Amino acid sequence: MGDFPLGRAIFLRGQPMRLLSIAAMCIWLIACSQFGNKQAQEEGKCPNIGALVVGMTSQEVANACGSIPHKAVNAVTDGQRQEWAYYKEAYLVFVNGKLARIQREQ
Repeated sequence: MGDFPLGRAIFLRGQPMRLLSIAAMCIWLIACSQFGNKQAQEEGKCPNIGALVVGMTSQEVANACGSIPHKAVNAVTDGQRQEWAYYKEAYLVFVNGKLARIQREQ
C-alpha cells in the first residue's frame, strides 16, 4: 500500500474532481467573507444595526456588525463598567458588557 493507510488511499483515488471543486468553493467562500468583513471594519460600519437588541453582549454585537467600531470609550462610574462604541450609523452604550442603548445617528 505504500505510505498511505488503506482508508486514505481509497479516499484520494475516489473522485479527485469533486474534492478539487469542494476545496475551490471553500477558498472562494473564505475569500468573499474576509473581503466583506475587512471592508466593513475599515469603514467602521455596522450594516446590521437593525438586528441589534438591547441585552446583547459586546461579542454578539461585534458578530452581528461584522466589524469593530471606529471609536470606543471606556469608563467606570458608580461601580459600573460602561463603554460607548461609535459606528457610522449609531453609537452603542454597553453597561457591564451588555448593550443598554442604541442611539442612531441623524
